[in-house]
Amino acid sequence: MGCVTALKLIELLAELFTWIGFLAGGACLLTLVIVRAARGSWVETDAVLVDAPGSGGTLVRWMTDEGTLHTAELTPDELADIKDPDALQIHYSRRSPDRMRIGSHTDGEKVLRVTGLVLVGLGVIAVIVSIITLFIPS
Repeated sequence: MGCVTALKLIELLAELFTWIGFLAGGACLLTLVIVRAARGSWVETDAVLVDAPGSGGTLVRWMTDEGTLHTAELTPDELADIKDPDALQIHYSRRSPDRMRIGSHTDGEKVLRVTGLVLVGLGVIAVIVSIITLFIPS
């Protein structure tokens, strides 16, 4: 009798985790798609670092596909993210070419993607456990 109760508990938990995994994971991934659509596309290009004697900071300059030159001052965090200053690749916004970022994705996008994939993976594992419990005699 204890085995039947444990099997029923496993079945209920597997169904619960299936729903949580697929619904919450799907919501995270859908939010990621909406965020990426709202931000627009980003274009990768070469950039150069320039010391700005007047401001005391470091500037980055890049040219868009249309041939316009843009400049932005780097924050200390952005400057720390640069691995090779001689081969600097940045991403600028196609909608607003004066906006740029060092990485291809923001931290929020990475969190949404990883959380969504982990939760969907949890849902898939729960479905597999549910199918396995069908073949266990009660």
